[in-house]
Amino acid sequence: PQDNRLPYNAGVSAYRVEQYDKAEDFFRKALLKSDPELQQKIFYNLGNALFKKGESIIDQDNLGDVKKSWMEAIKSYQNAIDLDPDYEQAIHNLKY
Repeated sequence: PQDNRLPYNAGVSAYRVEQYDKAEDFFRKALLKSDPELQQKIFYNLGNALFKKGESIIDQDNLGDVKKSWMEAIKSYQNAIDLDPDYEQAIHNLKY
């Protein structure tokens, strides 16, 4: 129960089945007591989940919610880059 890889892996699984809210919750939980290497992966995947979450609600006329989700995604990618300035995938997604 103390291993933060468990909620991280659950977040990855939720992301893969397009349950972005659940993925976001699991990734945030995993961040609480993670080592920097795992935090980097969590921030990156949290950014992906937040981006997809925003993308999934764009047709619902909730532009404020979409913007909020995407701004949080930007912060998550930046956090991943802060932990590893050479994290190419996070740099690519942040530019996108």
